[in-house]
Amino acid sequence: MNCEIEEHLQAILNILSPQDNLTMAVRLQPVNVETVSSVNHARYLAIVSSAHCRKINLQNVREVVLLGLDCLPNNKVAERSTTSCSNETGDDLGATSADAERLSHDCRSDENSVEARIYEHLKEVMQTVDLDEVTSRDIRLKVEETMRMKLDKYKDFISRQMMVIMGQMDKASQIFPYLYLGTEWNACDWQWLENNGIKYIVNVTNEVENFFPARLKYLKIRVSDEASTELLKYWNQTNQFIKEAKEKGSSVLVHCKKGISRSSSTVIAFAMKEYGWALSQAIEHVKNKRGCITPNIGFVEQLRTFEGSLDKFKIYLYLTL
Repeated sequence: MNCEIEEHLQAILNILSPQDNLTMAVRLQPVNVETVSSVNHARYLAIVSSAHCRKINLQNVREVVLLGLDCLPNNKVAERSTTSCSNETGDDLGATSADAERLSHDCRSDENSVEARIYEHLKEVMQTVDLDEVTSRDIRLKVEETMRMKLDKYKDFISRQMMVIMGQMDKASQIFPYLYLGTEWNACDWQWLENNGIKYIVNVTNEVENFFPARLKYLKIRVSDEASTELLKYWNQTNQFIKEAKEKGSSVLVHCKKGISRSSSTVIAFAMKEYGWALSQAIEHVKNKRGCITPNIGFVEQLRTFEGSLDKFKIYLYLTL
């Protein structure tokens, strides 16, 4: 029995995201469910907490979720139910990129789940309507129409996923044919990553974890977006990583939280190194492709230092020819 419980706990941990913490799992009274195969399975009540940053106001919150889980033969885990969430600040919970990754996992593991179907229909609807002309209720009614079912009890879920999808609809910017610059939302959109042939990701954040480590190759640069942050020391590493993706015929996404400062500085540094551009030319090119970029003042100074080191190297090569 103890060995079985340990296997079940490991199976439960395997379906959680990296930012989730399993606080407690209680095995409920064994049941025998009449299924096609009539097999016994164990049912658990799990308490899971997850710390993350909200999309709207970037407040740190902690979700606490009650999950009903069934451990099936071969240590497969099926989610039976999810109880409403709460957080330490007492505010309404916002959607995060982690929500999108968890839902992506749910879609892969349970094709017939209602929430997975809602998400797919919701995404299709939001991509076809004029979001400036419709309300959230209009969108929900449109999804009900396409699914041919009432979704009143899924209002909260639909509202959260609308935020997720809107974040993902803020497309990453293609800086070069093989290089994209974007946000955490782009980094968790598996369908977009797959459609664009992205096999490499440079994650230039402290706060956003890697969403698909088993499927993609990551370079994680743990830095904050502050003028005092030393980013220059990582640019040789990031440049080599991006160049590897290019040489292998793959695409690479460079992202931070919003694709504005940390990741844009990293892409500018790559452009200077790879194409021998001056800082002004590299900034102009990247800004033409993604107008919202604004490297903080500290990163701009480090880019100037990086430009100087590249110029010195060019002079050295010229003198040694």
